[in-house]
Amino acid sequence: MTQPSAQPEPKPAPACLVISYHFPPLLNSSGLLRIISFVRALSENGWDTTVLSCDTKAYQQTHPEQLALIPPKVRLVRCFARHTAKSLSWRGKYADVLALPDALQSWILPAIWRGWRLIRHHKISVILSSYPLASAQVIGYALHRLSGARWVADLRDPMLQPDYPSGKLRRALFGYLERRIFRYASQVCCTTESCAAMYRQRYPKFAAKVSVIANGYDERLQPPNTATAPAAKPVVMLHSGLLNNEDRNPSALLDAIALLQQQGQLQPGQFQLMFRAADQHGALRQMIKQRQLQQWVSIGSAIPFQQAIAEMQAASVLLLLQGASCNQQIPAKLYEYLYCQRPLLALCHKDGEVAALCQQHNLGIWADIDDATAIAAALLQLLAQLKNNSARVLSAQELVLYSRQHQAMRLLKLMQQP
Repeated sequence: MTQPSAQPEPKPAPACLVISYHFPPLLNSSGLLRIISFVRALSENGWDTTVLSCDTKAYQQTHPEQLALIPPKVRLVRCFARHTAKSLSWRGKYADVLALPDALQSWILPAIWRGWRLIRHHKISVILSSYPLASAQVIGYALHRLSGARWVADLRDPMLQPDYPSGKLRRALFGYLERRIFRYASQVCCTTESCAAMYRQRYPKFAAKVSVIANGYDERLQPPNTATAPAAKPVVMLHSGLLNNEDRNPSALLDAIALLQQQGQLQPGQFQLMFRAADQHGALRQMIKQRQLQQWVSIGSAIPFQQAIAEMQAASVLLLLQGASCNQQIPAKLYEYLYCQRPLLALCHKDGEVAALCQQHNLGIWADIDDATAIAAALLQLLAQLKNNSARVLSAQELVLYSRQHQAMRLLKLMQQP
């Protein structure tokens, strides 16, 4: 009697470990959407996907609505972590050694231990570690060396820059880690061509490892774009996201508004600037008060992602600030702005990636972020465009190129390489 032939056992799904501090319910970080799109694409394309993140107590701000962003079938594991500035400071101060290489130093050893166990238990073959926290790359490096699993380092933006980070010890640590990344990672991902070119020049021996996976918008997370032309008055200009004095300094912009107000070219009720989730409320309020701009400028606290997108869609103008120190970067926020198809004012440097993108698509109005006179002229030009409805936005066909799904498929190809 003929015995039935044995059926071959199904091939196990490839397994990956994603290391990221930026993960829901973290609030006020568009950077986590990059990781969300990556883990969704991996899971939906047959990968057994585990995310290793930190204890939510380490987050500065959270919101339960953010949890809805986590894709199904993704395994989420958290480990002990405390944010130095939040939990280990005294009257806002702490020893610098407690924040090396960054303020999430405390999760490095717990994450290595948990990650090692996850790799062994789930037979993980690929590790993906996500910047902008250097500690996540330390964890990825250590787990690669311990397990032999392939390592893909998502650097996004430059780590070691001429003016970042500050401090000799921190710069030495960043330099050492960067060299480890390029020596041991199988692939290194950047978000812009200029960043990739910089790294290929810095590490010519490993130039073939560098790939560009740009940021983008995620239409599966964002509500349908129902933006319509808002009422003529008041013109509402919205900046949604963090500010800082180094590369997103609003001082010249506020000077420009004050100048136009003094010249009588801005009237109360005609124009309103909203800073949403700026995260420096005290300093920003003082700047507004010094210029007597309370009638023209307001500040709002952080809100969940879906609400933030709806607010962008309802704005008259979307504002982007990007200083010269970030010329090799395009913030994820810009792609969300593009999706919302609202007029854009970009305050940036003429040689940066943001200005290049605006010029490529003849998009929005841009001016030097540090030149109040140029910004005042740009504001007047923008108000004129809004009045005659001539501001250009990207068409639906042009937007497709900046979909996160499109970029995530590029990551999948890198993850599948031997």
